[in-house]
Amino acid sequence: MSYEEIMNFGSSIFVDGLVNFLISSLMLFVVAKIINVFINKVLMSAIPDDSERNVSFYIKTINRAVYVIVIFIVFSNVIPLKSLGTTVLSASSILAVIIGIASQETLSNFVSGFILSIYQPFKINDVIILKEKDLTGTVIFIGFRHTIIRTIDNTNIIVPNNIMNTAIIENRKTDTPLYRNTLAFDISYDSDMDLAKEIIKKNTLKHSSLVDARDEIQKENNEEIVRVLCTNLKEFSIELSAIFYTVDFGTGYGMKSDLRESILKEFRKNGIGVAHPTRVVKQK
Repeated sequence: MSYEEIMNFGSSIFVDGLVNFLISSLMLFVVAKIINVFINKVLMSAIPDDSERNVSFYIKTINRAVYVIVIFIVFSNVIPLKSLGTTVLSASSILAVIIGIASQETLSNFVSGFILSIYQPFKINDVIILKEKDLTGTVIFIGFRHTIIRTIDNTNIIVPNNIMNTAIIENRKTDTPLYRNTLAFDISYDSDMDLAKEIIKKNTLKHSSLVDARDEIQKENNEEIVRVLCTNLKEFSIELSAIFYTVDFGTGYGMKSDLRESILKEFRKNGIGVAHPTRVVKQK
């Protein structure tokens, strides 16, 4: 059998003969393997170790898609299957369009979950605030479709990833493992501001949940554990804000509740007015 006959063997079944079919098929699968290895290395090197579990789902999906494309190309070189493959591909395209239109939101969540896993604007156990949704809580799960946030009421809020990807998020996670709290009070302009600041500081310092977050340099410089600042001069009130640290968000939430009660009682004892809207009605 001549070289030409060998190369053309099976040409009635395969477009370029059996030998060329086997060689091209092998090369296609080798190329697919190289592409998948490259994708795996690039994506895995671009993410932290604690996100590998989430991203692995997306990587496996991409790997399978590459192999499916290769299989379609291989089948297109088999003459009996060529017309069938074209028909199936056309039908699949139509079906894909229909499914794509029907599942736009699901696909958006899928892509958004992939982006969140790569760039990580927040992580598990981070305390985040979605101001547009008036939602504050701790991230306990990040999946490919949704993120779960546990609120201070110990309820789990499931938020689609397309919302998490587009929302303005305040991440309260800082370099220190402690949680920074801010508690604001509005006092009237005729109140003694210095006395009000002293009352706020004294009540905050004696609370058992307070944590000293100062480093050694700050302690040497005698920086305060609790800072009380005049943060705003409003139309009808002076805003005083206490800044302090607790071990976590939940502890800070409870501490602020206690401080509001104790500080308000001392304000009343010392004649410090808490500003609030008033309405004057005149009768003729």
